[in-house]
Amino acid sequence: MFAVLLSSIALAIDPPANLYRAKCSSCHGKNGAGKPAMKVPSLVSNEAKKMSDREIRELIATRANGEMDRNPSHTNLKKRLTKDQVEQIIVEIRKLQESQH
Repeated sequence: MFAVLLSSIALAIDPPANLYRAKCSSCHGKNGAGKPAMKVPSLVSNEAKKMSDREIRELIATRANGEMDRNPSHTNLKKRLTKDQVEQIIVEIRKLQESQH
């Protein structure tokens, strides 16, 4: 019982997985630079930095809903991402943008 309690505590204090790396980096790159040859936009460009969190959230939702079919991989995101996870990804994108000064 004590071992179960300790493992539960350890899981509770571990930082959440980097969702950007898990869900977005395969296309947008680990640094968010995108892949122009594949028409995958940069998430650290000046244009992306000017976007509000709401605009980023809407783009993720739009692609996840399949309304923009440029990349079919986005269509499955809605099924796999909660609203909290989308917010976490936005935070991670902002950190990438800050590191790209």
